[in-house]
Amino acid sequence: MDVRVVVEDGAIVHEEGDRSEVPWWSVTKTAIAVATLTLVGEGRLDLDAPLAGRACTLRQLLQHRAGLRDYGALPAYQEAVARRETAWPPAVMLERAKADQPLYEPGKGWAYSNIGYFFVREILEQTTGEPLGQLLERRVLQPIAIPGVRLATGWGELAPDYDSGWVYHGSLIGPLAQTALFIDRLLSDGLLPADLLGTMLDAVPLPGRPTDPVWESVRYGLGIAITRTSGLEVTGHNGGGPGSSIAVYRSRGRTAAAFARGADQATVEQNCMAMLM
Repeated sequence: MDVRVVVEDGAIVHEEGDRSEVPWWSVTKTAIAVATLTLVGEGRLDLDAPLAGRACTLRQLLQHRAGLRDYGALPAYQEAVARRETAWPPAVMLERAKADQPLYEPGKGWAYSNIGYFFVREILEQTTGEPLGQLLERRVLQPIAIPGVRLATGWGELAPDYDSGWVYHGSLIGPLAQTALFIDRLLSDGLLPADLLGTMLDAVPLPGRPTDPVWESVRYGLGIAITRTSGLEVTGHNGGGPGSSIAVYRSRGRTAAAFARGADQATVEQNCMAMLM
């Protein structure tokens, strides 16, 4: 199933493919970062204060600079998914991923980590007393009129024979058009005050050359990427899980989103770039 959407001036101008729900996968990180920044704006969270019991800050978690490992590449995780097992309890995941053994001193490197966003989810839920799905609905989706999106919680919602619990930080699910509208309105409609949006977009360059052949350079802010290809700078996020990939990016007033089953990340990113150019 290939789906493509283009949004301009806050409205859908092109849509092709199935309009049913698709997993947002790691695009959900952008929504989590937005929710976090709303709490920062209220003075309830501090991006740069040391976190209790951790050697990092909230900003470092959101920017993948906390030195944390990940679990996605673990053979044990991949084997468990292949056997269609239920997700491990978080404590088991953290132990098997050696989350207590940092890759580098916080702030001194960069490594993509779903565990970091799981920790952010815990902080959000503890701070507000709300489950993540309800929190994202109230603080992120409703204010910019993004209906029909929810947090996946059941078996087989994100992929056949896959437990949604394996995405420990949570994955939203909804029509691809809503993904495009989310990024478009986030970056243009004032969901966040200008200073907090600027903080979100204050991105650090990723070390080394991009591993993704689509990009010439990549910088990462708080839950959002700023990339360049063929002279075009685009802002957004990608994601992927068992059997599918998603990407959504905005540039020059246009937002493009692409989703495909059975395709790699580079394919959906190339589809986005073709629509943006």
